[in-house]
Amino acid sequence: MNSKCFNAALCCAVKRALRPGGGLFTRDAAVLAQLRAVAVPVCAAVITNVTCKSMYGVTVAAKQLGFLAAITGVGLAQFAAALWYFDKHLAGPELYYYMWWIVCAYYTLAIGAIQIQSFGIPGLIRGTFHDECDDGSTTAANCDVTLGDGEGGGAGGVAALAA
Repeated sequence: MNSKCFNAALCCAVKRALRPGGGLFTRDAAVLAQLRAVAVPVCAAVITNVTCKSMYGVTVAAKQLGFLAAITGVGLAQFAAALWYFDKHLAGPELYYYMWWIVCAYYTLAIGAIQIQSFGIPGLIRGTFHDECDDGSTTAANCDVTLGDGEGGGAGGVAALAA
C-alpha cells in the first residue's frame, strides 16, 4: 500500500477526531457537526479502499479474475443488503455515519478474502502463491534449491548454487 496515502488518511482521521473545524467550505454549524461525525469512518474507508485496490491488483496479476468477480459480487450484495436495512431503520446523520462503516467493512472483508486466496493461512490453506519449498521439504518436486548437498551435510542451498 502507498504509505503516503495511508499517512494522509490517518492524519485526516486524527485531525478530524481531535480538532473541531472543517470550515474550509462552510461555516454552518450543522454542516460542520455532520462533517466531524463522519470524519473517522470516512478516513477508515479511504485506508481500506486503497489497501483493497492494491490487493485487487495482486488478484488480477495472479489471473484470478473469476475469484475477483465472485468476491466483488458477494461483497456488493452484502453491501446493498446492509444499506437497505439501514435505510429502513436509520435516518439522517446516523444513516450516513453507518454507511461509511459499511464501506469500510466491505473493503476489509475483501482484503481478508484476497489475502487468504493469494497467500493462504499457514498450516491450513495454501494460497495461489504457495511455494512447495515453503513446506520445509528438502526435496519438494518444484524446488530448484535444496537444503543441504544431498549427502547428509555440507553447504547446500544458495552456497551450492554459487559454486
